[in-house]
Amino acid sequence: FFFASFLCLCTKMHKGMMLLHSIVWSLMLLGSDGALMLTGTPSQIHINQGNKDGSAITISWVTQTFYRSHVLLGTRPGAYQHHVGRTPAQAYNYTSRFSGLYTSGLIHHVTISSLAFDTQYYYQCGSPDGGFSQEYSFHTPPEPSPNARVVFGMIGDIGQTKYSRINIQDLLGDHTLTSLVIVGDLSYADSEGLPTPEYPCSQTRWDSWSEMMQPLSATLPTMTLPGNHELETFPPHLQGEAGIAATMTPFLAYGKRFKMPGGEQFFYSYNYGSAHIIMLNSYEPFAEGSLQYDFLKKDLKAVDRSVTPWVLLCMHAPWYNSNTHHHKEPEEVLMKKAMEEVVHKYEVDIIFSGHVHNYERTYPVYKDQVTVGAPVYIVAGDAGNREGPALGYYHQPAWSAFRLDHEADAYRVFGHGRVEVHNSSHLEFQWHRLREEEKDIGDSVWLVKNQWLRTASRGVTPIAGS
Repeated sequence: FFFASFLCLCTKMHKGMMLLHSIVWSLMLLGSDGALMLTGTPSQIHINQGNKDGSAITISWVTQTFYRSHVLLGTRPGAYQHHVGRTPAQAYNYTSRFSGLYTSGLIHHVTISSLAFDTQYYYQCGSPDGGFSQEYSFHTPPEPSPNARVVFGMIGDIGQTKYSRINIQDLLGDHTLTSLVIVGDLSYADSEGLPTPEYPCSQTRWDSWSEMMQPLSATLPTMTLPGNHELETFPPHLQGEAGIAATMTPFLAYGKRFKMPGGEQFFYSYNYGSAHIIMLNSYEPFAEGSLQYDFLKKDLKAVDRSVTPWVLLCMHAPWYNSNTHHHKEPEEVLMKKAMEEVVHKYEVDIIFSGHVHNYERTYPVYKDQVTVGAPVYIVAGDAGNREGPALGYYHQPAWSAFRLDHEADAYRVFGHGRVEVHNSSHLEFQWHRLREEEKDIGDSVWLVKNQWLRTASRGVTPIAGS
């Protein structure tokens, strides 16, 4: 909780009168360990790649009092250059029909450019007046090139449950990872919903989620896209009930808290070593002629395969899914109808999605038929959310290569993906179940370029791993 501490910093006598020289009101925060912390101290720290090629980093954090945004950054522990953010920290307001007004802390974003590739950096964020964070470190990706090796995590629908926390510890334990991709549904704040004991719906869940993620997202550049749980808007027919004009801006909290390379757009792309990664939004217009459709087509057309031979596409709602949950929703069917031909034309290799709280992998598939040269689809919306595993499948289609038909235990269904791009021709994907003592690899597959195999001029062939 917060309380005000009235501090008289200095007094002095002048002509026999006691004059107050300086009075400061300082808010203080009681931490989870019972210690008092000045609210200028950074919290909810997370980082992400700050530009398209990986030579920039964006560092974000929250304070409760206003200070300028400072970052100390260097290639050796404790040996820093000083960077000051250009944009003042900002708070946002969210009005819930059920719980009224929420005002966020002050959110800081600082992007630092001209970093060296494939280099370990150390940093602290905060301010000289409000205090700095502890030291964290991250590793920049290699310069984009066809044989640059990169390893990153792939998760979706994480939430903040005991399963989420196990997954975070599992990811922290993999010291080969240098970044993380989240394909939507982050905090499950769900602030447009009616709070219940089972499903507390509140903007404060963004704060608790960001604190939970900090050990991971302060060290692994975390690239995100929004899912349906980031919309947080009220249907128009519910506006004005109980005299409350609720927030109608979609993705308000998400957009304020994350600054991805796309700027104000919630779709973007970036290079990561030998991979070109495209992040789409299933919940913004995507039909032909829309900004997102035009972005995708232009972006794919501009990919230089001699530099980034791997093209990976990420979104929240899956185009291919044989689970009985979230099956053939409009965001899936209509987006697939609008974009599948473009994706196939420009030879996207793999398409990752979440939304379905289970794991499934396909063969190369195009227009519902197994097709040489088509993308492989991987659904990984199983990172631990509060709604539980999505159990139940339809009859397995010919295009479905691997799914968890007979698993019901959340410890066997929830997990995370690991993507290792070895070189221009070989990519390895593993899906790890939640584990307690030992690694449990539920699925492992090598995706090998058909040109390297000399079996076709395009696409990949999945080869089961060990």
